[in-house]
Amino acid sequence: MGVHNWAIGDIITEAIMDTVLIQYVVNADVDAAAAIAWTKMAPLVDTHILVGDGSDDAVDVAVSGDITMANDGTVAIAGGVILDADVNASAAIAWSKMAALTAAHLLVGSAGGVATDVAITGDIGFNNTGVTAIAASAVVNADVNAAAAIAWSKMAALAATHILVGNGSNVAVDVAVSGDVSMANDGTVTIAANAATIAKVEDALLSGVVSVGPILQVDALSLTVYFPFKVTINKVRSFLTVVIGAADSVVTLKDHDGDAMGDGVLTIAVAGVAVADEDSCSPTTNNVIAAGEKIELAIDGGANAGEAIFFIEYTRTA
Repeated sequence: MGVHNWAIGDIITEAIMDTVLIQYVVNADVDAAAAIAWTKMAPLVDTHILVGDGSDDAVDVAVSGDITMANDGTVAIAGGVILDADVNASAAIAWSKMAALTAAHLLVGSAGGVATDVAITGDIGFNNTGVTAIAASAVVNADVNAAAAIAWSKMAALAATHILVGNGSNVAVDVAVSGDVSMANDGTVTIAANAATIAKVEDALLSGVVSVGPILQVDALSLTVYFPFKVTINKVRSFLTVVIGAADSVVTLKDHDGDAMGDGVLTIAVAGVAVADEDSCSPTTNNVIAAGEKIELAIDGGANAGEAIFFIEYTRTA
């Protein structure tokens, strides 16, 4: 094997020729299957990439912005960079990929406008199947619409023929109608037998008047008046129909036992008496007469006593 002897001039000439050849290598000069090793390329900074610049030249740049990249090619989305506009309108992201939401809780906007995990409280309950339920005793009068027109069939049962009556605590309670009337379940009421008593009748309906006469007022005349019901004699009035004669006429009221009634003496005086003049008395004792009994008007008129008509005012008594 021969030895090549290089002269200095030869070395310089070889170097110049290599430089000329390298400067004129173009894309077409590189074989498609050349598989040039990356290590023979210019250095590329750790985790950087080649990016074409404004002059269409590949330049070494760092990855920045919404993603980061490791030197093994792993990319990661940076924290807090995804915005609403980044999510496709039809993305349909599964709820299971969202942050955990406590069972039976809801997302509610906070005062700061942030969706927050909160429990349902107050007048309704809510389970993790979406079923809501009104809490016990939560509905009050103000919650019911004035035009709700809730059907009676939806109210608590009310026993047949019963009515709702406020009790001592002002609470409506189911009670039977009793006492002086009965009621059918069609609303018809009936007064019970013997329920209407004297004590329950209006005073104006209990008052009555019996008229007797005209009666000739003669000496020792006894006039008897019967009552089919119990009464209290309140007053007796007399009106002259024939002018009285020589003496006063005295009328004494007596009860059914013949006892004189207290303050029960009516006197028709001779002096100044004319036809239609009135006299009266209002008895205070022995004036209650049993049913089916009588009162007596004992008249002492004397001679030429004249005539009078008598009105007996009474009140029916229990």
